[in-house]
Amino acid sequence: MPPQRRLCARIEELNAGRPDVAVLDLRLKGDELSYPVARELKRLGVPFVFITGFEQQEIDPDFAPSIVLRKPVRASDLLLVLQSLTHQPDGVQATTSAARY
Repeated sequence: MPPQRRLCARIEELNAGRPDVAVLDLRLKGDELSYPVARELKRLGVPFVFITGFEQQEIDPDFAPSIVLRKPVRASDLLLVLQSLTHQPDGVQATTSAARY
């Protein structure tokens, strides 16, 4: 599937079943970036975190206040971020739906 169609499909999935939180790998295939999905998540009010090897200053300024975890990511760091985005206190098992794009 061409990159633009893949991104459109992801956006359609968001509209069909809104997740409570999302994890976005900033770089997808080749030069493809997940900004269009991030824009849709932002529009829908879905909190998200970027996971990337990019430096913070390389992130699009429109997403400057977004949470960014640098690769490699420790599972404990991701869990803390997801808990903060879903307001889950430590030790409470999250029952929210998450999407990875």
